[in-house]
Amino acid sequence: MTAVPGLSVDALSFAYPGRLLFDGWSHVFAPGVTWVRGDNGCGKSTLLRLLGGALEPRAGTIRCGDVDARAQPNEYRRRVFWCDPDGPAFDHLKPAEFFGFIAGRYPGFDGRLSDALVRSLGLEPFLPRRIRELSTGSRKKVGVIAAIASGCTVILLDEPLAALDRASSHVVRDHLARAASIRDRTWIVASHEPLVDGGDEVALLERRSRD
Repeated sequence: MTAVPGLSVDALSFAYPGRLLFDGWSHVFAPGVTWVRGDNGCGKSTLLRLLGGALEPRAGTIRCGDVDARAQPNEYRRRVFWCDPDGPAFDHLKPAEFFGFIAGRYPGFDGRLSDALVRSLGLEPFLPRRIRELSTGSRKKVGVIAAIASGCTVILLDEPLAALDRASSHVVRDHLARAASIRDRTWIVASHEPLVDGGDEVALLERRSRD
């Protein structure tokens, strides 16, 4: 089955107890970069968790190309990479072991790109340590490297620059700038504001809880 870039959401509904966030929300995320913006609490992270399969919607459909997230969950997850903002799962692994696990799960994983990002993000001195032993910024780097190198059709990044040093932020911005101009896959980035020029925007400022 050929992967088709792009992700569509139709009539999405989701609520936490006593807090409605999405009620019949629809959107088509085109190839390239889409910035999901909004204040804290408006639903940016929740939306990415829903798109990544970490949360189950109350209603609605989510499709990556011709693959339905509910009907074909395994194929969907092979196409969509969600970068958990709290740090990578399997944090008992060392970074290289984690990248090896990701490479086994995602056939398009680019090991050369991963190695280059390890060097450019200054992660080499921390490779002997387990992910759970790393600083918040270094754990973020591991997750971002895995996402960028995953080769997935859709990549979901939640505040990718949070806790990164200035030099590392510049590296990530460069990758997102290229992604915004080369529309061979879909990047959905949750942030308070666009991180680079280019790309579409989805504002969730109005998606607040309803009392």
